[in-house]
Amino acid sequence: MAEKKFYIEKKEISKDKAVVFSEYNHIVNVMRSKAKDKAILICDDGYFYHAVIEKVKKDSVEFLIEKKEKDKNLSKVEVTAFLGLLKADNMDFAVQKLSELSVSNVMPFVSKNTVVAKDTNKIPRLQKIAEQSARQCGRSKILKICNPLEFNEVLESLAEFDVVFFAYELEQKLNLKKALSNFSGKSIAFIVGSEGGFTEEEAKLLSKKKNVKAISLSNLTLRAETASIVLAANLLYELN
Repeated sequence: MAEKKFYIEKKEISKDKAVVFSEYNHIVNVMRSKAKDKAILICDDGYFYHAVIEKVKKDSVEFLIEKKEKDKNLSKVEVTAFLGLLKADNMDFAVQKLSELSVSNVMPFVSKNTVVAKDTNKIPRLQKIAEQSARQCGRSKILKICNPLEFNEVLESLAEFDVVFFAYELEQKLNLKKALSNFSGKSIAFIVGSEGGFTEEEAKLLSKKKNVKAISLSNLTLRAETASIVLAANLLYELN
């Protein structure tokens, strides 16, 4: 029988012990765990903590940590997705799937043709979706959702990445496999526009950046959320 996985707060772990308050109800009342049961504790740091329950108290569960194991499936390259704000259901879907595909960060943004208004109130909900997806897939790291950026802020932040891929429908020759052929860095970003796409001026501004490469995803016309998932999946394949 597979060990149960519980997502806890980092501060609840201390050396070979864990005293868990945050997931008490889930551990005790939902999963019916009791003393001597084994579990895997996850606290968003890239490790799995193999543990056994020592005591179940009134409002906390005490674990003895038997082994700390690094997540072997964690990518050595951090991937960030700059994603034009999409309509609610499409944005939810994209975040859920990007989390499954081991993307580290999602940076929503607005550009000239974005049809959705910038609203930071949506970010906590998107973060919750990312956390739920991580739990379902047993991820050791949770996708982080940043507050929405303006397009000029996107341009200013691109220099911090080793390479940036810009999904552009007018690019015909360069695909992701070719673009990654000599890559040896530690950080990658990719940019996908919103439903309205980019203006010609915005595309030119992106292409002027030294570390930005416009790439073609296929001959097909893809929806924005589909394009982000295709790009993330291909990155995962090529990097691993």
